[in-house]
Amino acid sequence: RLGGRVHKDVSFVPEFPLELGASFIQYYDYIEDILVDNSIMQRPPGTGLPTFSGYTYWDFFNEYIAPKYKYMYEYGCEVRAVDFSGESPVQTNCSDGRTFTSEHVIVTVPLSILQDGDIDFQPPLPPSMTVNHPGYMWEGIKAFLEFTPGFFWDGDGFSLDALGPSLTFYGENLFWEFTAVNPSPESGNIIMACFILGDQSEDYIDMEDEEILASIVQLLDTEFFGEASATYVRGFVKNWSKDPHFRGSLSLCGYNSDGQCGGGGNPSGAQNVRGRDKVWIAGEAFPIDGENGWVDAGAFSGDDAAKQVLWVSRDMVVGNDLFWSRVRQDYDNGAVSFTIIGSPPTSEPSTVPSSLPTILPSLATTSEPTQETTSMTQTPTKSSAEP
Repeated sequence: RLGGRVHKDVSFVPEFPLELGASFIQYYDYIEDILVDNSIMQRPPGTGLPTFSGYTYWDFFNEYIAPKYKYMYEYGCEVRAVDFSGESPVQTNCSDGRTFTSEHVIVTVPLSILQDGDIDFQPPLPPSMTVNHPGYMWEGIKAFLEFTPGFFWDGDGFSLDALGPSLTFYGENLFWEFTAVNPSPESGNIIMACFILGDQSEDYIDMEDEEILASIVQLLDTEFFGEASATYVRGFVKNWSKDPHFRGSLSLCGYNSDGQCGGGGNPSGAQNVRGRDKVWIAGEAFPIDGENGWVDAGAFSGDDAAKQVLWVSRDMVVGNDLFWSRVRQDYDNGAVSFTIIGSPPTSEPSTVPSSLPTILPSLATTSEPTQETTSMTQTPTKSSAEP
């Protein structure tokens, strides 16, 4: 599938999808300008930032960005090796035996995949991008709990002190009313959403889903005088730490982070590995502005890599407009446009090339292929303060 940590579930509540990854929207003013229907972006009480209503980040990317490239995706390729040695084109090898040959590869797998060495890069990635990266993947879960209307919680967002402060350098938690910004279930019940990240989630990641839900309800009982267990119906858990393709929720620090993270000497944005103009490492752990973790960070980093590929492959200089500002509402195009300042390509980037690029969404990105010989190993992106 497309999306990576941008993911949804449509089985738990028939009336609307559950946002399993990022919920809160950082650049909401830009997203609002893109959406045809602005009513699908709402602010849950007591949380500050808006979320989607009856809609998800997965829907957003698949409606406004991905359609242009629907004929270019290759599924089921778990990337095991990327060989960019010598002068030959890059060879990307899958666990099922397939090999893809390309001039360039953009890799946006989670930081955990890089640090654990799941992909054999030849030549190897610099340690600064892997084991010596200033960040590491936060553990994390996201859960949804259904209650009958008898639960007297007032619906405002809150953090559970029993888990820890709402946000620290090492972890965070937040609970909010998911049904406040989504259609009410036919049952009339309330659905509470929550994420528990970093050190606050460590007690949960090795539990079974039902154990996680029972533990959360028990904690809510201490906050709401036993009303949680008395009105609890059922729940749903996405344990990002147990997902073998992610093994965590978001990176603690970006590649160019400073302060408590260290690594202040590293450059920002997508990294041109060893300066060979063949492989770029991008994603939320390699942000353009130090704001790692957000969905926006992953999108901007992938976009930065695409711009660099355009420059080295076609001598094309792309304008500095923010990625979101270039996302068009044109369903016929359905893709991100690039305003070219330098030499124009032989054909407009908005047209589907006769020789299609290959995108490998099994380890997925939110950035777009921009020229015929570019292969992208993909992994989506995630939001700060949640997977």
